Amino acid sequence: MRTIFIIYLFCLTLAGSSVAAQNQNKEATESIIKTKRSRFVVGIRSGYSHMLASADAGIKDAISAGATQQGAENYYDKLKKGFHFSADAHYMIVDFVGAGVKYSLFSSSSDIDMTAKASSSYSILPPPSYLYYCIGYDERMYVNFVAPSFVFRQRIGKTARISEKIAVGYAGYRSEVRAKADLLPTQKYSNMLAEGGNIALNPEVMFEVFPTKWLSVGLSAGYFNFTVKKMKLKAQSPGSTSLDIIETEIKLEKDKYETLSRIDLSLGLNFHF
Repeated sequence: MRTIFIIYLFCLTLAGSSVAAQNQNKEATESIIKTKRSRFVVGIRSGYSHMLASADAGIKDAISAGATQQGAENYYDKLKKGFHFSADAHYMIVDFVGAGVKYSLFSSSSDIDMTAKASSSYSILPPPSYLYYCIGYDERMYVNFVAPSFVFRQRIGKTARISEKIAVGYAGYRSEVRAKADLLPTQKYSNMLAEGGNIALNPEVMFEVFPTKWLSVGLSAGYFNFTVKKMKLKAQSPGSTSLDIIETEIKLEKDKYETLSRIDLSLGLNFHF
């Protein structure tokens, strides 16, 4: 009887080991399936941006052109604040490292009114004589960015994660300015366009939580490093009967580089496939 009992216990042990092994294999299989389902991550984000460069030189130029101190400061303060939108897609090579592509768009706008001074041939006074007139500027600024991107991520518990991303690619700058001068009845709106581009660097950190397995919600902070060294300029100069288009390309001096670096704060969604 004892021998039979020992054999019975041994058989139960083997059966238990077999069940445990099957459970482990099932868990491993489910883990592999889950990993495969999360190989692709697509994210969209939007939020507030603030440019970091000093506007002292621009403020000085605006005052020289006829703007008030307060008007010039308000103009550049508003222009430095904007909004951004970004989208990216990554393929996770392993659970914590992925590669993909990123696109982002930054935009801001501002306007200013000033009183400008110009020499006049219409004055009845002897030279030098000047004509004062009102002029207003409405500027809209855009920065587009496309780049390869890499992501590194670490889990925090079961429902949270921290992701670090870095993208290096090409950024294009575009500034559209519309000016109206009430100098002569023949003068109309003048459109001015400035464009430039360069390599930009965009690191970002995101904290995300998972309300479901396929969706995460995150808060992110990023830094966008971008400087324009050459520009193409176009202007429509009012004439007596028509608008003549003036085009030129300039290489900026080092102390006059257009620095467009900024901080991005955003809220976003990530979709895991």
